[in-house]
Amino acid sequence: MLLSLLLLLLIISIITYYYYLLLLLISIIIITITIIIFLFFFFLFLNKKKRINLAVWDTGDDAVTTNVFYDDYMPIAEARTYMNPYGYQFTSDIELESVTPNRNGIYPSGTTSVTISFSVKNNGPQQAGDITINFTPPLGSSFRSSTGPSATTTVVQQAAAPFQNNSFYKLRFGNTVLQVGQSLQGSITFNILANHPKDMQFKLSATCSSIEKLFQNNYFIQQIYIEE
Repeated sequence: MLLSLLLLLLIISIITYYYYLLLLLISIIIITITIIIFLFFFFLFLNKKKRINLAVWDTGDDAVTTNVFYDDYMPIAEARTYMNPYGYQFTSDIELESVTPNRNGIYPSGTTSVTISFSVKNNGPQQAGDITINFTPPLGSSFRSSTGPSATTTVVQQAAAPFQNNSFYKLRFGNTVLQVGQSLQGSITFNILANHPKDMQFKLSATCSSIEKLFQNNYFIQQIYIEE
């Protein structure tokens, strides 16, 4: 009788052991599947193409418009090139402290070029490198030349026809590093084309490779008027 009872207890213990072992295995499988599903959708989200939806009203004619011109793109930072791209990141506040055209008042009819001068200042608290001026020539104009310390201007995004003259440009200043309180000056000259509007807006934005504290002072619109 005692032997039978011990045998029964042994069988129950074995069954209970394998039962909980089975439950543990099932739990591990469920957790593993959950993690795999989570990681799948997580990486799917990371690789998903970002899309900006824009609404456009085409007025004034009944022709079909295939390309639309936007010139309000404003980047917020640059890749660091004057030091290692990794490691400690500086914090700064660069400011477009002045943006001025080469003429006060109204430009005369027949104007063929406009020069916009600017000054960029680092308000700190730390140094700022990879100083860059971003711009898109407005309709009725095209890029001609630029000045500044070690200045090079390149087309970053070529616009499609009929807006080839209105591509997105970056004016970079080599390895120039602005310490706190320092400024740099430069200018951009634009060709004024025959089909220009009377009222033109030149939009400049300043970026750097430091962590930016304040974005409100990085953007400036200089409006000019040209007589017919």
